Amino acid sequence: MTDSFSVEGKVAIVTGGGGVLGGSISKSLISSGAKVVVLDIREDNVNNKVEELKAMGGESIGFVSNVLDVEEMKLTREKILKAWGRIDILVNAAGGNLPGATLTEEQTVFDMKISDFEKVTNLNLNGTVYPCLVFGEAMANQGAGSIINVSSMATLSAITRVPGYSVAKSGIDIFTKWMVPWKWELNLEKKLE
Repeated sequence: MTDSFSVEGKVAIVTGGGGVLGGSISKSLISSGAKVVVLDIREDNVNNKVEELKAMGGESIGFVSNVLDVEEMKLTREKILKAWGRIDILVNAAGGNLPGATLTEEQTVFDMKISDFEKVTNLNLNGTVYPCLVFGEAMANQGAGSIINVSSMATLSAITRVPGYSVAKSGIDIFTKWMVPWKWELNLEKKLE
């Protein structure tokens, strides 16, 4: 009997894989037997994390890849498919906040820097949506795959002074719910033709 929850031998991509959260997720996946692709915008973070994962005895490759650059991610997707032949798991852990998008106790929402609000919402929302579309297409073409989108408790209540971050993470929640009913139906219809 096979363990349907096993990730052993699966190819897992982690966006923001060189950061604290993505790095921890990458280590957990390696410990569970997955092959891990580390994606990060910072080359040093990619190289250091891949080296650490290999030192743990796992298989890992990494690429400098901007989650906001669809064409760059498509090139990265092709490199991953050339190296390992498939993509089984995508964990979207890239994200963050900016000081100008965080309100101090003395500020109101009207004091927020709009340019920083836009950067934060773009990174956290589109930085999840775009990888879903790029790497999810490879999963749809192979007829299987899992996408895990990292959100936040800040979507449930205005508990912190980070409106842009909260708005973006709320967008991730609804985008993820929106994707679930599709279950790659478009691809299945193509295969039936």
